Amino acid sequence: IENFEEDAEPVVRRWMRASLQLRDRVNYNLTLARHLIYEPFEHKIFMRMSPEVFEELLVKVEPFIARQNTQFRKAICPRTRLLATLRVLITGDNLTQSAIMCSISRQSLGVIFIETCDAIIHVLSRELELPSSPEEWFAIAEQFEAKWGFPHCLGSIDGLHVPIEKPPGSGSKYYNYKKFFSIVLLGICDSNCRFIWASFGANGSAGDAGIFEKSTLWEALNQNRLNLPASVIRDNFNLPFVFIGDQAFRLRPDFMKPHKEQTRTADEYVFDRYLSRSRRTIENCFGHLVSRFEIFKKPMRFRLENVNKVVNCCLHLHNFLKTKDGFPAPAPVGSANLAPRNFVPNSLTDRALLDQGKQTRADFKNFLLSRSQAFHDFHFPT
Repeated sequence: IENFEEDAEPVVRRWMRASLQLRDRVNYNLTLARHLIYEPFEHKIFMRMSPEVFEELLVKVEPFIARQNTQFRKAICPRTRLLATLRVLITGDNLTQSAIMCSISRQSLGVIFIETCDAIIHVLSRELELPSSPEEWFAIAEQFEAKWGFPHCLGSIDGLHVPIEKPPGSGSKYYNYKKFFSIVLLGICDSNCRFIWASFGANGSAGDAGIFEKSTLWEALNQNRLNLPASVIRDNFNLPFVFIGDQAFRLRPDFMKPHKEQTRTADEYVFDRYLSRSRRTIENCFGHLVSRFEIFKKPMRFRLENVNKVVNCCLHLHNFLKTKDGFPAPAPVGSANLAPRNFVPNSLTDRALLDQGKQTRADFKNFLLSRSQAFHDFHFPT
């Protein structure tokens, strides 16, 4: 028997593959992004932001994602880390494909992606904050009425099913009525389609109303801890400041929803038109989010805790890019001396809340009818 071991060449262990050693020269995404700096329109399509906004974001996150070079190998630079993370969020490609395009190993990109998402959430934490004073809430309500016509609206609420891979051993827990596995993202937005509050993590089989009523926001609303403005009398109608949603939610004095379509009158139809016109802002907000980050269009193949980080990162980036596009958060009215609301829902029964909600909806309906009649008489005199 011949002994081939003596003639065999020794196996040389390498720190990285030869293709990864040329990262600075064969990094497709990084090379293309550098060329697109001189083409702002194409850069915005490729990165969902202008070159100036990308550089600003890089400056913010660089201290948290930069790593030190060693004598064995050169660290992956912060620009490549941020670029690779954004491309995963934008395209929705799996980590293996994105790693090849960025000349990064799949294992390294898996760590870099989550670390960079955490860094983005940290540096953009002020982009997603719930208003804390009556003046800030009043500023949101003023913009809603000016842009969409519904008075005293504090935000529009709805849910979005985020597709995921079926978690091991979960059975049908995350299986929703749309026939796929998901986690529910419940959000509230202002008139500029910016999120002011979001809750993520409920399984796909749960309903929007049930998730909302188990949230910390619902508890704060019931205990009057949100510092909402007090009701204002307009045209002899006592109008409180309210949130708006669809038929799935519960009618209350601080939450308006449309009438039942089968039994509504012509006057109620006018109210529903005004409400739906303002409520669609949250639909538009989710539409902008999904079209900007196509990772929402495919089942996410991450652990549940990492899915939470990815969604949270996208929400903060969405608000950040809205601000850079000219739609910042409404500025609080500094000159207004608004009294906080003294209504405490916890002191009433569910039936009493429903009755007060119906009365409040009737006041809004009559106010909107009087305003629409005045508009008609002014523009179309008899």
